[in-house]
Amino acid sequence: MDLNLLHCFMDLFQGCGNILNIEQRAALQTSLAILKKNYKFQRVFFWGKILGSKEDYFIAQGRGEDEMQDRKYLYSFNCVDWFLLPTVTDSMTEQVAKAAGGYFTGDPSFVYEAQTHSYTEADNAAEEDAVTKVIEEKRLAVTVHHIDEEVSVVPQGAFITSPLGHVQINRSFGGLSDSDARKLDSYMHFGKSKKKEKKSTHQGQWSPAIDFLDVLTDDIPKVWFSSCHTKAEQQALQQVVKTARKIIGMTLLEIRTIYTTCCLRRVNNILRDRQKVPVHRCQNHQNGSQCVPTGCETVK
Repeated sequence: MDLNLLHCFMDLFQGCGNILNIEQRAALQTSLAILKKNYKFQRVFFWGKILGSKEDYFIAQGRGEDEMQDRKYLYSFNCVDWFLLPTVTDSMTEQVAKAAGGYFTGDPSFVYEAQTHSYTEADNAAEEDAVTKVIEEKRLAVTVHHIDEEVSVVPQGAFITSPLGHVQINRSFGGLSDSDARKLDSYMHFGKSKKKEKKSTHQGQWSPAIDFLDVLTDDIPKVWFSSCHTKAEQQALQQVVKTARKIIGMTLLEIRTIYTTCCLRRVNNILRDRQKVPVHRCQNHQNGSQCVPTGCETVK
């Protein structure tokens, strides 16, 4: 939620119970303005709130000249004092995936520990135990980074790339029409593109200044588990489940298990339907006598 429109957006979330009290809202209006000046941000957003068992984390996002690359995240406990989150790296993400789990505690210095097993490549392959440690501050940074990367969505045409390659607000963008707003391909992932080939979602030629983001319709799987012809395709679908498992921190069923359960349920429904003998009645006979299905001869 943009700082300038914070009071308007807060009212929209009251219906679902996700609200801030009066002290927190007043503190955000003041502290985020100071945060924008101290860090020289172009824009500041109240990103959201992550619940913890002891304390809750309030997250803010600041953007520089490049709306996509110049991002920084900060957290606070009282909406007044803000602390900068560390930059997420691949090694940090791997450590969090191995060690962290469960609910957040609300203590950024809390240490998660996990024991992992590894094998050496020596002649006598001996098993080694390694302990992976990571603090909750790093877990918070990885969680915020992945959530923002996966679900940050903007309408098509709201941002453009400048001649210098910076992603900036499109000042000429006046919003989507009523018909376009109802289409899924009118919305884009606001993050680094993962697709090599790009195509325009609007009529006309492809423009690199506008069509540089991934369309949401690309997230819909083109195949399902039953139509996968190779093991690589099945593993690609299973990777989606693994990514969701890391984001939400919960155990999810394997795709193969779900597919097997659906097949068994379908077989049981077929067997149950075959046990039912259909009764065919002729419309010409109103006395309830049965007729042969292939004709209109009364069965005596």
